[in-house]
Amino acid sequence: MRKREGAKSDEIAQLRTAFVTGSWPEVLRASLLRNQSNPNLEAGTFAQLGQNDKAFEVLEGMIKARRVMIVDMDSDPRLDPLRSEPRYEQMAKRVGLR
Repeated sequence: MRKREGAKSDEIAQLRTAFVTGSWPEVLRASLLRNQSNPNLEAGTFAQLGQNDKAFEVLEGMIKARRVMIVDMDSDPRLDPLRSEPRYEQMAKRVGLR
């Protein structure tokens, strides 16, 4: 999939190495380095890594920047780890999902 998205061979190799050496969490960490310009992806990655505070920071930044993708927060399974937190419900209300 990364190849189809235009990833360079060294990026693909880095992700493969991350998976072999550290499994899925390491791949997510390596992906964070690649996706610094795309906060839409970072929130879910931080949530999956258990870094909920960072995930909420990214979501807050998306709200402030009025990124349209914020309306998909309820349907993004990568954000599941955040759903039990009261601040998730508060944020969903703020963006009009409740």
